[in-house]
Amino acid sequence: MTQNHQVSTVAVYARESHGQDEDSSISVADQVDAVQAWADREGWSVTEIIRDVGSASRGSRRRRSRFGELLAVVESGTVDAVLAWEQSRFARSDAERATLEDACEDAGVLLGYGGRLYDMTTTDDRLASGITGVVSAAESRRTAERIRRRTAAAAREGRVHGKNLYGFTREYATDDRGHRTVTAVVEHPEQGPVVKRIFREALAGSGCYSIAKGLNADGVATRRPVRSSTRVQQWTAEAAREVLRNPAYAGKRVYNGEVVGDAVWDGLVTEEEFSQVQALLSGRSRPSRGFRPQHLCSGIALCAVCGSVMTTGKQYAGRPRLSDGSRNPNRETYRTYQCTGSQSGGSGFHVSMKETHLDTLVTEAVIARLGRPDFLALTSTDDDLADTERQRLIDEISRMQAYLDQVRAQAAETLDISVLLDQEARVTPRIETLTRELEDLSGADPAVVALAGAEDIRAAWEGLDLDRRRHIVRALMVPVVSRAAVHGRKGIDPDRVEIRWR
Repeated sequence: MTQNHQVSTVAVYARESHGQDEDSSISVADQVDAVQAWADREGWSVTEIIRDVGSASRGSRRRRSRFGELLAVVESGTVDAVLAWEQSRFARSDAERATLEDACEDAGVLLGYGGRLYDMTTTDDRLASGITGVVSAAESRRTAERIRRRTAAAAREGRVHGKNLYGFTREYATDDRGHRTVTAVVEHPEQGPVVKRIFREALAGSGCYSIAKGLNADGVATRRPVRSSTRVQQWTAEAAREVLRNPAYAGKRVYNGEVVGDAVWDGLVTEEEFSQVQALLSGRSRPSRGFRPQHLCSGIALCAVCGSVMTTGKQYAGRPRLSDGSRNPNRETYRTYQCTGSQSGGSGFHVSMKETHLDTLVTEAVIARLGRPDFLALTSTDDDLADTERQRLIDEISRMQAYLDQVRAQAAETLDISVLLDQEARVTPRIETLTRELEDLSGADPAVVALAGAEDIRAAWEGLDLDRRRHIVRALMVPVVSRAAVHGRKGIDPDRVEIRWR
């Protein structure tokens, strides 16, 4: 520990994270308690505690407001040191780490983590801290690259990946070490007939809206009902259309929206039937209601008051009449999302939000979610046994990563990375094997995983067409919109939108 400074006051920074390359078991509260205990042992006074519940992953394109507060505390020079549980809690990207270290150097504030203080004005401490940060950032990039390669390879081989597709169920085998692998994908006894019914009715000439209406009338449950205070989300025309458009039901493997070969499972419909349905869908002169949505959240977002889906409407801006009392002919219009209001029996709507505002909030939530290094670990499945195995894999990966973190700390302490490189060569292959098993059990949709593995998630998102964006939003979340607390408030109001992650 550096001896060049006398420390009396410190600030504590704690960040929520569940990453595979961090100690994922420690909560923000536990971090604060641990760092507080460290300060108490040293006789330091904690004058400020900053709790950050956002992500510091490389993929997150939004600057964390709490990280800005941390920089402000450092730059103010009101404390002698800033402390965290470990370095990765401060920042994950090289740029943010360098920004914090530069701020500490300029203000003469020490940087503390892992029970040690670092003086950024000294070459040795700056080098030791830099080694730890560079190695962590490199591991994060390698993880993203491995996921992209494995996802593409699995697609080319027709293997299963991500969530169990509606209409199918998986069979598993367990080896002597207790590891489970998928041995077969077969028709689900209840959902499979529903998929076949959707295709059968489409071939008979029914539109997507009529198909969804019939399913709801018969009480057919969706894959994963979304419950609100008053109702259960039902089949929609868009959901029926997604089934009809998915080549996987014809036994084809899809990757990044393209068919890359035959799947390892048998289709629920024939290739001929699937092709006939695509021709019918493409040839409709008047698409049925909700058949080809033109808006990101239409039919996906829900009203917080009545639970009904929200569709788009038109609103006028500006005064309806001029100063002389005549009608204003130049009033501008803008699009809004409005709830249908039908679930409560009324004719109006309960909530509305400007389309650009909700689309922005949903887009940023998607990008931030997929940018987390722990994205795979946050996904879930519909199989309790699979979730148990998934948790075992997460725990084992975390244990091995914790060991590598200890080796990294030793390397930073001794300024010798030879031991680290040796242990990484030994442990990393095992972590890759476990990560591959975790990916196979992950509940993430393949299109979602592909986007999460993009080098620039925002650019990849912007390059997707509307159908693919809607598919990803529907797979990840349900946005629920509440009434405005203050009528007439201008600008985006994040407090009005609750993101219910699936």
